[in-house]
Amino acid sequence: MSSERPVSPSTTILPGLQALRAVAALMVVLHHAELNLLLGFGYGVAERLIVGAAGVDVFFVISGFIMLVSSRRLFGTAAGARTFMVRRLIRIVPLYWAVTTLYVVVALAIPAALARPSSGGLILASYLFWPAAAPDGSVAPIVVVGWTLNYEMFFYALFGLAVLLPRRRAIAAVIAALIVIAMAGALLRPGSTALAFWSNPIILEFAAGILLGVVYESGRRLSRPAAFALGAAGAAGFLIQIGQPFLGGWMRLVGCGLPALALVAAVTLASDDGRGVWLRGLAAIGDASYSLYLTHLLALWACRMIATKLGLVPSGLADGIVFMLVSIGASIGVAFAGYALFERPVTQWLRGRFEQRRDPSAASGAARRA
Repeated sequence: MSSERPVSPSTTILPGLQALRAVAALMVVLHHAELNLLLGFGYGVAERLIVGAAGVDVFFVISGFIMLVSSRRLFGTAAGARTFMVRRLIRIVPLYWAVTTLYVVVALAIPAALARPSSGGLILASYLFWPAAAPDGSVAPIVVVGWTLNYEMFFYALFGLAVLLPRRRAIAAVIAALIVIAMAGALLRPGSTALAFWSNPIILEFAAGILLGVVYESGRRLSRPAAFALGAAGAAGFLIQIGQPFLGGWMRLVGCGLPALALVAAVTLASDDGRGVWLRGLAAIGDASYSLYLTHLLALWACRMIATKLGLVPSGLADGIVFMLVSIGASIGVAFAGYALFERPVTQWLRGRFEQRRDPSAASGAARRA
């Protein structure tokens, strides 16, 4: 999961995207909050909220869309490709490395806290965004949710290379590369952990976001009723999966990718500017969505430990719901603190230090709000 939100919450390329980022992040937090209840106390509120993991699919579609729209002035030049990668590294790396370091410290101090074994090789791979198998066989970094960033970085590398080309050729090249890689993975079934990971069909959600960006830049828009209907269809696509086993592989593109695309399209292509109460209410969480995504597992774990120490063990459905709501609230609070104290100031400083002197599109407000 990546958040391409501008440092300043007062500006955004498209109204509504920030709120949708908040929704996507909260979907993931909700899923993990119930899992936290299940792991810690032996039961869940519904034990079926795993569909919340599809918030990741929403993020991937948004990422493909934003990469295209925010890079419109960068295509066709070496300086543009360099600027693209500098922006992405500044936006993604500092907070992720900081949280990874925190996990390493926690793992050393309280080995049982992370609930999964780690190794020196896994830690190194985590810092390098390299897909590697953990000692328990899972392919995820020490910050478990960082598996999405391994996909993001892979996508950025492809897109960064394509930025060297003129815009139309770059779009075709990236989409073709993603399709070929996914198909090759399905046909060849590579034995390499990294190759198998990168060729997962979930990468096609980036391509879907790029194509949506092409439609957006063509000027096509949906009426308010049409946008509402499309968004409702996307939400329904997720809701009907509650209580069902979570889909994987190519089926995930249908069960999660298509609803995600519908939601993002409804927000980005709406002819209405979308500046309603719902947007203002979620925008603040959207600002901190990257921090929320990366820190919520630690916040949830801390809530479980505190509840256990204080003897506040949930004993029924009502207690479980209260515990989950408190845990989610605490996760949001930690995210706000991380955003205000680390993510925002560090990103601002690095952008001032590295971008302004080299960015060929520095004068472009739209590109700078990527």
